[in-house]
Amino acid sequence: MGTAAVGVLLATTLTACGDSDGAELVLYQSLSPTQIKPIVDGFEEHYRRSTGRDVEVSAFHQSGGDLRATLGLEARADAVQADVVITDSSDLTALQERAPGLFEKLDVPEMRDSHVTPTVRAISTGAISVVTGLQPYVIAYNTERVSARDVPRKWDDLLRPRWKHRVGMGDPETTNGAHVPLWFLTERLGDRFGAPYGWDYYHRLGGLGPRTAGSHDAVMAYIGQGELDAGILGYGTVVQAAADGNPVAAVLPEEGAGALAIGTAVVSGSAQGDLGRAFAEWIITPAGQAAVYKGTGYLPVRDDVPVAPAPFPIDLDVSKIAPIDTTWVATHRSANIARFREEIG
Repeated sequence: MGTAAVGVLLATTLTACGDSDGAELVLYQSLSPTQIKPIVDGFEEHYRRSTGRDVEVSAFHQSGGDLRATLGLEARADAVQADVVITDSSDLTALQERAPGLFEKLDVPEMRDSHVTPTVRAISTGAISVVTGLQPYVIAYNTERVSARDVPRKWDDLLRPRWKHRVGMGDPETTNGAHVPLWFLTERLGDRFGAPYGWDYYHRLGGLGPRTAGSHDAVMAYIGQGELDAGILGYGTVVQAAADGNPVAAVLPEEGAGALAIGTAVVSGSAQGDLGRAFAEWIITPAGQAAVYKGTGYLPVRDDVPVAPAPFPIDLDVSKIAPIDTTWVATHRSANIARFREEIG
């Protein structure tokens, strides 16, 4: 079924749902049904306990690209069905640029809590979305092929000759997550330290013949099977692979790491705007963040939510994890893909 047809079907379905008793919050989201369930259940329980009334969260799922297209079509038709959206923060920024005013600017008091990571607080305050969970991109490696002496502890360790033809990474044209290390290494570390960071990093890495793939799952499989020794991957992907019995581990480099961020946005002019803002407030609380972590495995944006230990030793210092600059990604996306092709191939 095409995106436009999905949008029409969804509008009909949600109109019918709206006839039921009690409050209803329409949530568009790109997480899987399994990932979103603890979040939906948690908010419905919170609302019931705090107000004495019931609320039904109607969660509609599409993959990131399809959801972006659906929202774009609905915005152009002035017929957005969602009250709240949870998806990649970069997609939320891109949607707001294409349809100015689609999302309202948020002032979430919970963001001022001292337990919220300062970098998250800085980019979420007064923005069109609140950062809801973090997937840092780390250096993964095969524990059977990489000795303790050779484990890369810094990003520039991957520029050593030892890694020639042995490193993998995602292709930014086909996977959003690949833009995270691209931003962190060229922009953030390039501005902070200069060489070997900036685009010079990718130029030198390209000279070592790294392997690129259309998905990070493919890169993880190459490392787990020993076809590659190391790669740049999302932390959660490595944790899952290790939990599944693969000989893999990961390092958060000394310079820190960029993180893919999922965000929560409230649609402007929504009939359930107050309820949507209550959802955005709750999802940053300890209970909301525990629900996000339980469902998605994304790291919480606050330091008072317990996180299960990884199946390998790693120092996850949240102060070193920086959410990706979504405006930079949206502005430079095409140019960055072209430059990546030039340097890496």
